[in-house]
Amino acid sequence: MKTAPLYRDTLTFAAVLLELMEEAEGFAALRGRLTLGSLAVVDAVAQALAGHDRLDRIADADAELCALRARLALAHYLGIVDDEGFTGLVAAADVIGRQLGGWQRRLARQGDAELRA
Repeated sequence: MKTAPLYRDTLTFAAVLLELMEEAEGFAALRGRLTLGSLAVVDAVAQALAGHDRLDRIADADAELCALRARLALAHYLGIVDDEGFTGLVAAADVIGRQLGGWQRRLARQGDAELRA
């Protein structure tokens, strides 16, 4: 069975972030929010791929990803995440964000076509 690129990318992003947070010290609240946020993105993507309220779950994943980007910037500023980790995670978040946006646009076009039909 082929894995959806969005799902694979989301799992990889979360795994890298979780590993970094496991190794990091200090700022437990921020590390916890980063950890829970990455899991929330995985959950929302998995639910959307399974067909559960797709548009809502995609919007949830996108909103959480937006918050994660801000938390990552703060973690980088505070030295929890080094330059290399920050650059890689932000690039991965951008890829996931583009995939979510493309999926949202495709579903919106399908919805518009169904309304016109």
